[in-house]
Amino acid sequence: MTRYSTKPLSERLGLKHGQRLYFEGAPLIYLDALGPAPSGVRFLEKPDGPIDFIHLFVRTRQELAERVPQLAKQLSPRGKLWVSWPRQRMLSGSDIADDDIREIGVLCGLSGVKSCDINDAWIGQQFVYPRRGRPRSTGYAAAREPQTEKKPERRSNLLASGAYY
Repeated sequence: MTRYSTKPLSERLGLKHGQRLYFEGAPLIYLDALGPAPSGVRFLEKPDGPIDFIHLFVRTRQELAERVPQLAKQLSPRGKLWVSWPRQRMLSGSDIADDDIREIGVLCGLSGVKSCDINDAWIGQQFVYPRRGRPRSTGYAAAREPQTEKKPERRSNLLASGAYY
């Protein structure tokens, strides 16, 4: 039994309302396991950036080395790139190790921030662009953060400046 058993996979992965989603190499069981998606999400058939949420499933190091850099270029600045690989390398014929996943993410300028069990057969690692130096772009992920209200000046400052006289 997994520790996330009560949360749907879409929530554990961080899907949000209005995102543009792209899945590549996903097994058929993944879409069933994903559960209900938030309203307003748009599923893309091809990677056409900027994309808010990308989930790549790979079995070999070669696939990993080819696809992650290409998809990282399509990722919006505040987007998430999930890379999933088979849990048991020997049984699935995969040659990917955890370190390979982290290494390719760093080479693409991404930071690994979270990992998640996708199901009994797949593990996933989430990558994002680091906050510092992240470029801005259009799309869902570039929505401006709410501005904070201006703090009123202190009364002592106003009195000293003569504003009340």
